Amino acid sequence: NLGNNTFSFNDGLGNDKPFSLSVWANNDPTEPWRGWMEKLEVGNTEYMFNPVYSQGYIIFKVLDNVTGGYLQVRVTVTAQKGEWDYYTATYDGSGTTAGMKIYVNGVESQDSYYTGGVYNSMHQTTAPLQFGNGNTNGYVGELDEGSVYDKQLSTAEIVEIYNLGNPNDLTSLSSSSFNSCIIILKG
Repeated sequence: NLGNNTFSFNDGLGNDKPFSLSVWANNDPTEPWRGWMEKLEVGNTEYMFNPVYSQGYIIFKVLDNVTGGYLQVRVTVTAQKGEWDYYTATYDGSGTTAGMKIYVNGVESQDSYYTGGVYNSMHQTTAPLQFGNGNTNGYVGELDEGSVYDKQLSTAEIVEIYNLGNPNDLTSLSSSSFNSCIIILKG
């Protein structure tokens, strides 16, 4: 569990800010819903990026704790046990599902968009950023290079990271915009 407001993406005035999440995952698709990256605790969820293997998809969701509303995108996937894949979720801070994307191995891949209730914005909470938790069920598989960015990564930046494989040092990338990256997990 990491941080509190450090990993919140709201300006404090009711506006979302852009951010991206990425992780290399060696999945076990025989497991049900398991968490990759979530900023949540009961009643205080800001966002989640998780596989839902029992249904065959991956979700990226942002939540408004005041109204109970949410925005969500998802992608249908067929994960192979024992294979590493690179997953990235980006959000432009617009407050719409059109500003949310999921990339699988550098390819934009979301195929469904959902909203629930009234969504105004995420709200800063004291909820911790968690890796591998997933609704109190521990993640089964391996995670590496979990990263949080305080910007919406471009497709070119995502492809660059993917093509490098599991990068040990993101500062070696050509774009100076990677200075906003925080590496969370090292394998």
